[in-house]
Amino acid sequence: MAMTTCLECGKPVSDSAQTCPSCGYALHPHDTNHIRRAAFRSGGITGFIGGMGYIVLLALLSAGIFNNPANDTTTSDVSVSVESGQNPLMFEVGLIAVVAVTALFLAGIILGNRLHKRPAIILASITLVISVIGMLGTFFFFGMLALCGGWLFMWQPALEVIGAYKMLSSALKYEA
Repeated sequence: MAMTTCLECGKPVSDSAQTCPSCGYALHPHDTNHIRRAAFRSGGITGFIGGMGYIVLLALLSAGIFNNPANDTTTSDVSVSVESGQNPLMFEVGLIAVVAVTALFLAGIILGNRLHKRPAIILASITLVISVIGMLGTFFFFGMLALCGGWLFMWQPALEVIGAYKMLSSALKYEA
């Protein structure tokens, strides 16, 4: 049994005491599990923002928003063949993973305060694995473009991995 001092009156108190025997001050007023659950939910919000940002970016790219039609010149005499080297399967894997993990982040946000330790760890672990798969799928699809213009394509999956890690680290600290 270790001794500590009361923050209110300064008298020695056992570290296992809930209140000070001299003045009645509550020594453990904060529920640490509540703080950990808030961190779990915060990680879910971080990952959800990353996932939604990625989905919006892909929607804009597929809608052709970033193409400038004023600079397009079409002639029937010129034929250009471009080898992209991009694997469409990697793009599909990354896209499916990002959409799935965004749904998991949403579930983490909604259920975060009601989850017990084991389900929270399972949800956060699955979210982390799928986030890494989505990030790798995106990286391998874009290849060199991901390195050069990585800020445009890689910040969203990186936010998902950070959010999933934050969820997992807080879930591991839950009290049973």
